[in-house]
Amino acid sequence: MLKIFSIAKNSFREAIRSNILWAVLLFALFIIMASVAFGSVSVGEQFRVVKSFGYFMTSLSGVIISVITGVTLFQKEISQKTIYNILSKSVSRSQFLYGKFLGLWLTASFLVFLMLIILQIIVFPIEGNVDPLIFEAFLCMTLEIAIISAITVFFSSMAVTPVLPGLFSFAFFVSGRSISYLAGYLNQESNPNKILLAIANALNYIIPDLRALSRYDDLVYNIGISGKEAGYMIIYSLCYCVFVLFLSGIIFEKREF
Repeated sequence: MLKIFSIAKNSFREAIRSNILWAVLLFALFIIMASVAFGSVSVGEQFRVVKSFGYFMTSLSGVIISVITGVTLFQKEISQKTIYNILSKSVSRSQFLYGKFLGLWLTASFLVFLMLIILQIIVFPIEGNVDPLIFEAFLCMTLEIAIISAITVFFSSMAVTPVLPGLFSFAFFVSGRSISYLAGYLNQESNPNKILLAIANALNYIIPDLRALSRYDDLVYNIGISGKEAGYMIIYSLCYCVFVLFLSGIIFEKREF
């Protein structure tokens, strides 16, 4: 475990120094602040518009940060041959992957936390109080980031270039937010295409159900997440991450550099 935490700590430090991450963060904050001006056209609903758009941008930025950080740090270790030094110090390939995943998740979660604090500062003068549900929004985002981080590590463990892992990981994010809509729509049709329905139902089990973790619309209208729902979300995310990282370890053990 100490080796995994050591790799995670070094990955976190290296990622925080990246100019790309801070550029994404500043751009997202600019968009959130700009939403205040657009929200002013909604009489009596300005704080909800700002919070809704803020949650969306924060969540999206967290995913982008996790994908960019994952593919760049992973490929940097391989291209610069530093991975040989790490693996030669009695560190297994699986421990290397787990450490990278943990560092990736901590980096994205830290920046998301900063963005949510700034969002709360922006919304406070409009709403007039501190929103306690912001911690539940942070829980949703960190669980979503954990799954995307695991998927990024999975694709990075098998790909040679950083482009494909980035594209595939972001495609999983988009699919995870929308696959349940497709399966639900096909199931409601009177005469659905059986082949398409079977494919959609199969993908519904393979692709993570990120929509179940994205409870931002409820949080905007002060509908909190119950303890049972939070427990389900945590267990689901944990199981999915463990399974994906397990597959990543098997693939990475057989990879030749």
